Amino acid sequence: MNYRIDPQYLPNVFTSEECDRIVSLESLGEIDISESWTATPKDVGAIPIRKSYNGWIKPDNNEWIYEKMTNVMTQFNDKCCKLDVRGWESFQYTVYKEVGDFYDWHVDHDTGQDMPPRKISLSLQLTDPSEYEGSELQIHHTRFYDDFPKNKGDIIIFPSWCLHRVTPLVSGIRRSLVAWAMGPELK
Repeated sequence: MNYRIDPQYLPNVFTSEECDRIVSLESLGEIDISESWTATPKDVGAIPIRKSYNGWIKPDNNEWIYEKMTNVMTQFNDKCCKLDVRGWESFQYTVYKEVGDFYDWHVDHDTGQDMPPRKISLSLQLTDPSEYEGSELQIHHTRFYDDFPKNKGDIIIFPSWCLHRVTPLVSGIRRSLVAWAMGPELK
């Protein structure tokens, strides 16, 4: 297995209208948004590693999103990874809306749950970059990646074992859709 697979930036995967359609699920009440505040599990009273808002987009009535994301993930996996991937977790709709909202350095690979490990992570930009400042996705893997364009409809895709973060929000609101392709344990 090649652990040195670089993150990929994929422009214009979703149209602006498709992104708006996903965001409209929030206003239609089809996504239950709640505050997401995460600290390291062993540290009672610890400083949080995440503060944002999120909800889950399930496949029901949203098959078109899953189909499009599956096509992107499959092409990336066939070209770069060749991982045994067998499905998705529900897609996470994330909102950074309060100044300072962030997600500190972490990896997605080990969920610590009774689920197969995450193998490929995708982040779909749902907000036009003129609508917010800060909230940059940064990845530290074979090098430090902090220069991704952040156009509405773009995807950044990377192996789930890559260390990454979202910097604090400075102003505005940023929305994204995050997806994880899963499969059996790596051998």
